[in-house]
Amino acid sequence: MSYFQQLCYEMIPGTATTPKAKVRIVSTRGSTGTKCPRWHVDHVPVRWIQSLVGPGCDYVVDEIVINREALNALDLVDELSTEELNKLIVATSSREAICQSPEGQAVILMGQSGYNAPCVHKSPDLNMFQGRVLMTMDVVLPDNIEKRKCSIKNAVDWETII
Repeated sequence: MSYFQQLCYEMIPGTATTPKAKVRIVSTRGSTGTKCPRWHVDHVPVRWIQSLVGPGCDYVVDEIVINREALNALDLVDELSTEELNKLIVATSSREAICQSPEGQAVILMGQSGYNAPCVHKSPDLNMFQGRVLMTMDVVLPDNIEKRKCSIKNAVDWETII
């Protein structure tokens, strides 16, 4: 948690402003309940994602396998299925470039407004009756604060005890 706080303070010039966080807990069951099945980046400075029950999120650790043009091409959304888009955004032959956080472990992902090359991630594929409880925590920066890009790596595994 202290690492997450450090990231928050790095994004706000000066120490007078305390960053605020928005926390969300979501439960899903099966593939139809998957909240974010497509590879994407978050439009927040930094996000803590932790699976309390079930598999954690899938995230890309090797920038070379990401097709950022396809990632940002919203006009393809209506033309292609989620599976087709995922194959286009991240090369499927590169499974070693994709990590999945285990149950109970948090990942801290830099988002679109917090890093020059934000972390690409998605919800894991779930079996029909497999359940998942996920907690996310986002940094919420005040509107009057100039947002700074963070120089820290785009994804960091952080072991936590539940």
